[in-house]
Amino acid sequence: MAQANVDANAIDQCMADSGGLEDDVNNIFMEQQLLSKDKSGVVILPAMYINGVSIRGSLDFPVVFKAICAGYASGITPAVCDVCATCSDTKMCIANGVCGSM
Repeated sequence: MAQANVDANAIDQCMADSGGLEDDVNNIFMEQQLLSKDKSGVVILPAMYINGVSIRGSLDFPVVFKAICAGYASGITPAVCDVCATCSDTKMCIANGVCGSM
């Protein structure tokens, strides 16, 4: 996560704020998403919204990664998007910061 400049503390705090991982409690953010799904009429699951665009069906890592990268305005796209967009193993590319195979 450090290579992608993701704040691990922010992720941990978000998970804690949504209900945590230890107790058997409802995930607050998941509940909100399920309510939004019902209100928006999303009927195909899995589905997610990235920058207001619905992504449905296959939510494989490369599909989601490319959708997120596509949301950046020209000139401010993170380097990881350019380096790993065409790599055959997107996860490993992100983890290592370099594409091992094209």
